[in-house]
Amino acid sequence: MAGMTRNFVFSVTKGTRGRSNNNYKLAVLRAEKSLKYAYIDRRNKKRDIRGLWIQQIGAATKGFGVSYSQFIHGLNQANVALNRKMLAEIAVNEPFSFMSLVNEVKEKFSLPDRNRKKMNEEDYQILADPVLPEEFRVAPPSPGDLGFPLLHERFAKAQAKADEVNEENIKAGKVILPKVEPKKYRRGKRKTPGYRVPVKKDRAAEKERRKAKKKEKKPSTSQPKRI
Repeated sequence: MAGMTRNFVFSVTKGTRGRSNNNYKLAVLRAEKSLKYAYIDRRNKKRDIRGLWIQQIGAATKGFGVSYSQFIHGLNQANVALNRKMLAEIAVNEPFSFMSLVNEVKEKFSLPDRNRKKMNEEDYQILADPVLPEEFRVAPPSPGDLGFPLLHERFAKAQAKADEVNEENIKAGKVILPKVEPKKYRRGKRKTPGYRVPVKKDRAAEKERRKAKKKEKKPSTSQPKRI
C-alpha cells in the first residue's frame, strides 16, 4: 500500500503470530489485509448496530400486538422525533414508557390488535391485565389500557416484597454477602497513591529467629560418647 512507512507497517503488525511482526515483506501483506478489513468493518458496524436496535423494537412491539413497520409508520405520522437507538433503549429499560408510545399509535390510527386474533378471550384478558377483577374485565382496545396504573402498583408491591424477603434471608444467614477484599498495594519506588512504604526489619534478629527454627526442626545426629 502506497504511503506506508516501514515503522508504520510494523506498528500495525505488532503482536501478530509468525514472521509478519519482524519480516518486512510479510508484514506489508498482513498490514494491507488488516487495514482493508478495518475500513470495511468501520462501515459494517453501523448497520449491524442499527439492525440490533430494530430487532429489540420489533420484539417489544410484538408483545403489544403491533408490527414493527406499523409502529414506525405511526410514530412518523404522529411527529414523534425518536430515533431507533432511543426507542430500543426505552423498550429495554423503560417498558411502561414504551407501552404508552405503542398505545398512542394504536389509538390514533385505530390499529387492530394482532394478539386478539391469535389468543382466546381468557388468555387475552390475562395479557391485558392479570390482576383486574372479573366484573371489570371488558375487552380493552389494547393490552395495558386498563391495567397501566395497576401495573405500576403491582411493580411497587413486588419490589417492596422482594426487599423484605432479601432482608430476612440476610438476617437468617441464607444469603452470603460478597466479601470485600483488602486493597492490594503496588510495590515500587514511586510514591503513588497505591504505594506502601516498606517497613525496615531488624536483620540480625531475623537471622537469629531463622537459626532457632532450624535447630528445632533438625534432630541431633551426634552419638553419645563411649567410656
